[in-house]
Amino acid sequence: MKGLLDIPNESSLTGAYSRLQAALMAKKKDRASRIKCSELAVWSQWTRFDARLGEILIDYLSRNWKRINGVNLNNQISKQPWPAILGVILEHVQFLTPRVECLKKSEKKLFDFWKKAALFGVKPANGELFFIGTQSFAGPIARAEAEHTLIWYQDWGYLSHDLMINKANRFEAKITLVSTENRFIQLKALVAKNDRFTTTDYINACEGWVTRRQAQLDISHWLASQKRFRSVKNSKARFYQPK
Repeated sequence: MKGLLDIPNESSLTGAYSRLQAALMAKKKDRASRIKCSELAVWSQWTRFDARLGEILIDYLSRNWKRINGVNLNNQISKQPWPAILGVILEHVQFLTPRVECLKKSEKKLFDFWKKAALFGVKPANGELFFIGTQSFAGPIARAEAEHTLIWYQDWGYLSHDLMINKANRFEAKITLVSTENRFIQLKALVAKNDRFTTTDYINACEGWVTRRQAQLDISHWLASQKRFRSVKNSKARFYQPK
């Protein structure tokens, strides 16, 4: 795995924070002009060492993507050792953008074209932990990252279950962010540890990143595939236990 020539230190991270936050506070017409695509590309790489920088960068991009040349950004990210990181970041941006700006339907399509331009030719990584220096190799936290990894990371070849979206913009899951494979790993572990469980227990086992409807469908599918468990009661009081 190739890496950065220079690992960001506290001073360089603080400088990136300041530049992005100052740009966010500036008038709209002046925001994008303050940050170069080359800087955005480098800072995207630094998010592997600092999730807080990821939050600020994603906030900035969600409010300023229209003012950033997607082709130029693509040219700059292609020079970086981990270009697929931009894919992870733009998945976050695509989710956050409608929540910080009122987008028309045509603008959502425009964002899709912009995202494709920025990521043209970028290939996923090879199943690496996204964050560097925060977990011991093969330790329990690293295993949890693999088992709970969110699709925004998984689709780009990385493993993590931590969203880079600040708490003010967090949400109760309205989309499912855990793959089918990892959801059923959690369901099987839940069944093995409990005599009975509820849909909420399963959602919590997936750390909240699955919709209630998807959770219900998963459990129904699982019940149909085996004959040891059954559902008891109806509606919100329903739980599942051995027959």
